[in-house]
Amino acid sequence: MGHASFATYRPSGRFSPLTLPLFIAAIVSGVAVAWLYQALMSWIPYIYVDLVLCAGFGAALGAAGMFAVRRGHCRNRVLAAILALPLALAPVGASYYWGYRSTLSTIAEQHPETPLEIIQQELTFSRWLEVKQEAGWTLSSHGSSSSRSRPDVSGTFVVVVWVIEALVILGLTMLLVDTEAAKPYCESCRGWCVPRPLTPHGLTAADVESAMQMGDLGPLIDPPVRAEGDPLRAIVLTGDICDGCIETGFLSVDERTTVQRKKQTTTRTKNLLRRAVLTAPQRAAFLHRYTMSVGQKLAA
Repeated sequence: MGHASFATYRPSGRFSPLTLPLFIAAIVSGVAVAWLYQALMSWIPYIYVDLVLCAGFGAALGAAGMFAVRRGHCRNRVLAAILALPLALAPVGASYYWGYRSTLSTIAEQHPETPLEIIQQELTFSRWLEVKQEAGWTLSSHGSSSSRSRPDVSGTFVVVVWVIEALVILGLTMLLVDTEAAKPYCESCRGWCVPRPLTPHGLTAADVESAMQMGDLGPLIDPPVRAEGDPLRAIVLTGDICDGCIETGFLSVDERTTVQRKKQTTTRTKNLLRRAVLTAPQRAAFLHRYTMSVGQKLAA
């Protein structure tokens, strides 16, 4: 038997006029931070470290986008995705510009008798990119001094790495921005809902199967807890609750499994229900149980 369908949260598509200036400010900040990013990429010749820097830069831009979405009350995922494009790509392009200007400054310091205009004519931006391809990267700090003088990665592969760099930064930025724009929002109170996780340990997907088939959220909010349940499995109930009213609330249900292999412990999460709409009584029941659970943890 299949699960009954629940009404679930859908972003309204609305946004505050503040969204655009916040994204513009985030883009300007990203362009400025790109100077530090390119400097670190230039100082560190090892491609593995540079990949970590790339992911960190993308995460930082994504965090700036999340801030713009949240403060701008942007519930429009399409608009958020469109604004995330320049937020990611402008700083990436700026990092190459800063790198080029840094190289020109270094050459000018080494040859103070040569005007900067002449240096720019000799070393154009396209020529600078060719030099960057030839310089390449080193994969490891090990090896002889002669082998370290030659890059392990150069030429066409450098262009491939540049494309991967742009895609990683773009992907991380858009993922984080879209995730933020999709979060539950109370249109009545004009505020974001607050997630409140509740974990009745020992339950599995089988314990909530019948309730989901009947389409009744009541048993999901207060499922029976069995003492003999598997300690490595748990049902996680997450209520996205608006603190400004007594009506808006959404429930997500996940099954979390802990896997122990030798000395490593990993956690796997399987989503069973995503942001189903709670009625006012169901919202009150969930908050009551959540408050009781928090009180028991504090008392312990």
